[in-house]
Amino acid sequence: MKEVGVEASSKGLYTWNPGRHEFYSSTGNLLAEDDRATSEGQQWAGDFTYIRIGSGWLNHAIVVDLFSRRVVGWSFSRKRNSELTKSALRMALSRERPSVGCIFHSDQELNMQLMNIVI
Repeated sequence: MKEVGVEASSKGLYTWNPGRHEFYSSTGNLLAEDDRATSEGQQWAGDFTYIRIGSGWLNHAIVVDLFSRRVVGWSFSRKRNSELTKSALRMALSRERPSVGCIFHSDQELNMQLMNIVI
């Protein structure tokens, strides 16, 4: 990264949202209560990041299978909203057949019915 002049920056990416921590903490964490996955399709996790492009920021969401550490779905969007993560989850579900009882966990902004759901 240093050789090509790429630097990490988080300036201006996050805004303070009072009560947000309490909201996400209230949903619980099924992964913390479950044993580690023993095969693919048992536990998925979602997260997102930002990529700086010439005209601003591009949001990138992924869904990872926690056993194989393989990316099973992804999405890009100019907007940071729940649709970004839902789109990545839809892609994962169209490409993979998760096991019955598969847990999907995301700590990001999603509709309540998608947070810590069991597929």
